[in-house]
Amino acid sequence: DYFHLVDKQDFNAPIAFKVNTRAWYERLPKSYRNLVDKDGDGTVDYNSSSAWEGIVLPFTATKVTAEKNGEITHFYGKTEGGDHTLHHEYWLTGMVDADGDKATFARPAVSGDGLFVEDNQTKAKRNYTYQANSYFTSLFNYGDHYNTRDEDGDETFIDSDEEWYANSHTFTDYVPLTAEVPYIVAFPGNDFYEFSMESFYHTNAYGKEEYKQKATFESVKPDDASIAASIGISDNSDMTTTVGTHNHTGTYLHQTDKMGINATGTAFEANQPILPFRTYMTVSASSAPIRTIIISDGYSSLSDEEDEDPQEEMVGAEELRIWGDGLEIVVETACVRTLNVYASDGSLREVLHCQPGVNRFAMKNGGLYMVGRVKLLLK
Repeated sequence: DYFHLVDKQDFNAPIAFKVNTRAWYERLPKSYRNLVDKDGDGTVDYNSSSAWEGIVLPFTATKVTAEKNGEITHFYGKTEGGDHTLHHEYWLTGMVDADGDKATFARPAVSGDGLFVEDNQTKAKRNYTYQANSYFTSLFNYGDHYNTRDEDGDETFIDSDEEWYANSHTFTDYVPLTAEVPYIVAFPGNDFYEFSMESFYHTNAYGKEEYKQKATFESVKPDDASIAASIGISDNSDMTTTVGTHNHTGTYLHQTDKMGINATGTAFEANQPILPFRTYMTVSASSAPIRTIIISDGYSSLSDEEDEDPQEEMVGAEELRIWGDGLEIVVETACVRTLNVYASDGSLREVLHCQPGVNRFAMKNGGLYMVGRVKLLLK
């Protein structure tokens, strides 16, 4: 009736079997994702290519929970018009492109250019009802904090009388973590406030130390079905996503000397020990041995700019530099120009009229702002 898959312990199913009531698997993340201020100048670099770890399971996870946070869901589906970029609490991605020492991963979807589409995953899609979360709702009432973050780490306001987590919601065509499909997964750290699974924010809110949280992936028998999960024969499972010469493969067993994800969750590196229910990379043909494959995030709106200096943009031949200094926005420009300042909820907060040289503009409140193409954290 019940099937508990124990993390880091080898698993092999010589015969297929069914689980009548509940199957589940628990994991304590090795690290948690946080925002990064690389230069200490108040400019936030959203590090979307960090804290990744591989995951593959023999059953489809119809529900995921964190110990304190309760029910959590991953970003999924298309991005046009902002669909599915809010109100999800962790990241799940599959490999969509690979070339040489770089592999690109993107959120799961039923369809969509650049997203991770897989046949079994598409069959598993469903309309998912997310229940009202009293834990998140109670934390939103603690202190002067934002009510959510989007997938890029941007803080977003929600009116107090419309708190999203106080109500149930249905996600259309939600694509769950699907059986025998290799993914990489990441969980929010302390910089994501209420959503942190590191729990520092919770410690401040309740005045007592909270532990780092596990994630539980489970499959529970729905009312309209006779079983909770079907477990296939392990040796018959093809747990690989192949793109060109690159293969992203899941395993239920300990492996040695494989190209696994490194300690910081930024790349697959050679000669790594692989734990059960993780993934590794192989390259079937190469003119030269590849020992490191960098993980690239293919769905973040910042991913196309990760290699650029976030403080600078070029407008024709004229240089424009934008940075933060405390609660001030500083703009250095070679010509007269006007810049709009948007809050992370998309509302226009200020219009900056800039003269040649260095201009300083004081903001009333700290937070994340978008000035031109530059994202600033003022505090």
